Amino acid sequence: MRGIANGQRRHSAAEWRGIIERYRQSGLGMNEFCGQEGVTIGTFELWYRRYRRTEPRPGQFVELKPLSAPAGPWAVEVEFPTGVRLRVRG
Repeated sequence: MRGIANGQRRHSAAEWRGIIERYRQSGLGMNEFCGQEGVTIGTFELWYRRYRRTEPRPGQFVELKPLSAPAGPWAVEVEFPTGVRLRVRG
């Protein structure tokens, strides 16, 4: 907690991440959760939108960097949840 402004507690970005994670795990509605946490719904919604923008979305490309030089005949091998494998020679 960073301080008090206009009678409301101020939270850091790290604290908001924790609050949002607790919300997702709570199973509560947003209004009920905010009431229990003592945060305003408007501020919660603002931080929730910010947090969601930083999460990878399905179908979005994510950069992968190799951990080390390939040990086998494949430069890259990706196995999808469906069991399909994509292999690229180096």
